Amino acid sequence: LLFSLVELQKMAARMGYSPDEVLAAAQSLYEKHKLTSYPRTECQYAPESEHRKAKAVLEKITGNFGGAWSIPAGWDVSRKSDAWNDAKLAEHYAIIPLSTSCPVGNLSPIERNVYKLICRQYVAQFFPHFEYLATTLVAEVKDQSFKATGRAPTAEGWRVLFGGAEAAKKQRADADGSEQDDLPAVKVGETGLAGPIDIEAKQTKPPSRYTSITLLEAIEKAHLLVTDPKVKAKLKQVEGIGTAATRAAIIARAVQAKLVGEDRSGKVITYYPTAKAFGYINCVPS
Repeated sequence: LLFSLVELQKMAARMGYSPDEVLAAAQSLYEKHKLTSYPRTECQYAPESEHRKAKAVLEKITGNFGGAWSIPAGWDVSRKSDAWNDAKLAEHYAIIPLSTSCPVGNLSPIERNVYKLICRQYVAQFFPHFEYLATTLVAEVKDQSFKATGRAPTAEGWRVLFGGAEAAKKQRADADGSEQDDLPAVKVGETGLAGPIDIEAKQTKPPSRYTSITLLEAIEKAHLLVTDPKVKAKLKQVEGIGTAATRAAIIARAVQAKLVGEDRSGKVITYYPTAKAFGYINCVPS
């Protein structure tokens, strides 16, 4: 789908940007450069009337980037994805590029990167589906069932804009620390030899630090992290703490107040509680 502010912030977090930095860049693209639509939105759908402007928008995108980014072949301006749906619109629709001329050389590095993300998400709506063959292999070993899953791409579709299936495979491997090998071609009922099995003694790891991505998700689903039934119900009703327009500021204020620290040494910003935060938590009722 198209970008809401939070989904844009999550994607840009992989480039090392904090939520408030992304909001500031998106606001500048909207107010100063007139390149994109209103950014403080929680909606991922756009009006069907905007779909009719696609040809002009795509022409402007190509002109704005010049040779800095070229759209791969395969898009069709008449293609209509599920993102164009009047029935699912909110007060403000998704963040999309507009048919405005402004060379990307006039933008700051973060504005240019955020603009490219918004354009790429928009252009993806005019590409065919990504298609693949999904395989599930179940093996019985000593009365125990073992299952493996895998998939083989048959048509890259919109994935060509995101580096293709190999890039997606690497991203999944980075996310869960493992990489699924291609499954062998087997027939139902076929037998084989199980390889050596080693039993390893390990210890569970503590939960990972929050990142710019997972902290935004936690704020959206804060009801999952509290035990008081009344508070849980209220947080679920209002869909988390704050809104799309205020969550970046909430995180930024927590950092400025030195209740939360930022670690920018990795690809994605991580957040950790400070001594001041623990002191505060220990001083107030549960």
